[in-house]
Amino acid sequence: MHAALQLHEAGRLDEANALYTRALACEPENIDALHFSGVVAFQQGRHEVAEALIAQALARNAINPAAHSNLGNVLVARGRTAEAEASYRRAIALQPEYVEACVNLGSMLTRQDRRDEAAACYESALAAAPGSAKLHFHFAALQVDRAGPQQAIAGFHRALELKPDYAEAWNGLAIALLALARVDEAEGAYRQALRLKPDFGQATFGYGLLKLMQGDYATGWPLYESRLDRKVLDEPVYARVHDRLDELHDVPRWAGAEPPGRILLAWTDQGLGDALMCLRYLPLLKKRGFARLVVQCDASLVPLVESIQGVDKVVSQESPPPFGEFDCHCPMSSLPYAFATRLDTIPATVPYLRVPGAAKEHWAQRLADLRSPRVGVVWAGRRDFPKDALRSIRLEQFSALFEVEGVAFVSLQKGGEPLRQTGAALAVHDWMDQSGSLLDTAALIEQLDLVVAVDTGIVHLAGALGRPVWLLNRFESEWRWMLERADCPWYPTMRIFRQDRRGDWSGVLQRVASALSELARTRSAGA
Repeated sequence: MHAALQLHEAGRLDEANALYTRALACEPENIDALHFSGVVAFQQGRHEVAEALIAQALARNAINPAAHSNLGNVLVARGRTAEAEASYRRAIALQPEYVEACVNLGSMLTRQDRRDEAAACYESALAAAPGSAKLHFHFAALQVDRAGPQQAIAGFHRALELKPDYAEAWNGLAIALLALARVDEAEGAYRQALRLKPDFGQATFGYGLLKLMQGDYATGWPLYESRLDRKVLDEPVYARVHDRLDELHDVPRWAGAEPPGRILLAWTDQGLGDALMCLRYLPLLKKRGFARLVVQCDASLVPLVESIQGVDKVVSQESPPPFGEFDCHCPMSSLPYAFATRLDTIPATVPYLRVPGAAKEHWAQRLADLRSPRVGVVWAGRRDFPKDALRSIRLEQFSALFEVEGVAFVSLQKGGEPLRQTGAALAVHDWMDQSGSLLDTAALIEQLDLVVAVDTGIVHLAGALGRPVWLLNRFESEWRWMLERADCPWYPTMRIFRQDRRGDWSGVLQRVASALSELARTRSAGA
């Protein structure tokens, strides 16, 4: 068994499993061989076999905490989280200081958004094992969003006191520092994480985003490409992208050099905002040597993309790739990298999206009697976005803007708190239930003088249409909005209102209300 365990720890799973199997042939009741053979099966993705083997081991020794914890891992993989939780809790009851079981349970509870329970799990475990760097790290990672980055930083520092070469803790510290806009310190922490672990995918990607935020595109774009490698960044949010890349495995990927084919498939690999931002590159692709351009995008984008010059065919992202109709491909969010974009070479001519005449005329008639300035508003994004709590504003607070006199407010909000549940509905025109597509929303925006919105796809849509847009930006910002700037190099019609303090929208809304009042006075004086 000793030789098998050594091979197992070295990651030589097939060889280790062969020795476990040999041990079981000689001694079918060998509990360790059953248990560790099950662990190998789990690591190889043979989850049904893994469950059977570990269950057999537990039938012979029900007080093995490691086996209970490993069974919990298998049950999570099989989607049976309630049973997994029971297994983890059994392991912890048998051995309260068992770090792996505590981390497994805390991580599962966090994924289920049961953050207070996860915190209680870590606090209990730390009381039993206060010298565990791993527990301090995981608790701190939970605290970044739960209690705030300032509290999390103390936990990361404690983990690093216990284990100075803990690359994951350096990466976590960088994330917390960046959330507080302590950019230089965050960069130092990322660099330390990558020095200790050069192939650390999360740190590579995070450091790339930081460099993009700083405007260092020469460094940032190549690091941003790490999101496309499942081995580097195996995150659930990128699973769909990695699956699509697996589908396209046999097709050459264009990365900016001489085109490897004459017909390019450009496909959306990120969210709506990213896609809208990168559509500006599509008219430029024919000049790079492509004879034909096929675009695969979210169904909501299809009518708008069809109007872009140089696009020959558009298919919905919900369909399989149109094999046989292209001979190379490029993820849409890789186009800035492929074009070697720098701050001074961003293709920022707007509008690069246009609304067909019929749709434009429909909304022109609907808004004909509305006074000017007409201001579209968005106060919340998708609730399933990981940082939505940081970017969205409660309607109760946002509705203070609706008190600005002389402005006709128009809702562009989809989802979030509905106007009909508040008195704000009296102050805002809302036709979004009649806006059946993104094209309708774009046509509505064309009839507005200004869009005021939190960081959602609507901001990008307004910018792409060349309409004036005011972005209400969270304190930690986001890479394309950069740092401390009131303008945006990607959208020349944008003005950015930034939080002065994390989570505090009051100052932002006061400045926006003042600017809106000035806009209304100017329009009234010029009427």
